[in-house]
Amino acid sequence: MRALVGVIGSGQTSAAIEALAYRLGYALGAGGLSILCGGRGGVMEAACRGLVQARSEGLPLAQEVCCLGLLPGTDASVANRYLDYVLPTGLGIARNAVIAQAAQGLIAVEGGSGTLSELALAWQFGKPLCALASSGGWGEALAGRTLDGRWSTPIALASSPEEAAAWAKACVPEASNRA
Repeated sequence: MRALVGVIGSGQTSAAIEALAYRLGYALGAGGLSILCGGRGGVMEAACRGLVQARSEGLPLAQEVCCLGLLPGTDASVANRYLDYVLPTGLGIARNAVIAQAAQGLIAVEGGSGTLSELALAWQFGKPLCALASSGGWGEALAGRTLDGRWSTPIALASSPEEAAAWAKACVPEASNRA
C-alpha cells in the first residue's frame, strides 16, 4: 500500500503558489506517494496535476499512485479534473477532520483558516506535519513550532517542494506508529 500524503492549502491562490503545489505533486508522485486533498481548485488541483504529470511521464513509482479528493459538499461536479477518486462527503468543513485523520502526514502550501483547522486536527491526531517555505499561510507561520505539549516534534519547514516530498518519503511511513 502506498503512503497517502495530505496536501492542504488555499482553494484560490496565485500562479506562483500553484507552481509550487504542482512541483510538490510531481515530486510526491515521482516518489511513489499518493495525494489526499480537499478535491477542489488552487493548491489541491495544482498538486494533483503535478502527480498526474509524473504518472504520464511513465516514472516507475508514479504508476502506482493516485489523487483522492474529499469534497465538503455532495456535488461531485465541483471536483478538480485531475482526481482519480472523488468522494463527495456532504460533511462541510468537518471533512477537514477526515483528511487530517486519513493522511499519514500532511504538507501545507499557503492556506487560510481551513488549512489552519487541518493542521490543528492533524496535530491532535499525532500526524507528521510540514509546511512549504515561501508559500505563506498558516503552515509557514507555524513551522518550527509545536502547537501544544502533546508532541515534541515541531512542524517541519521544507525549503522547496522537492524537499517537502523527501520529508514525506522519510517520515510518513512512521506516521502509523505515532498516531
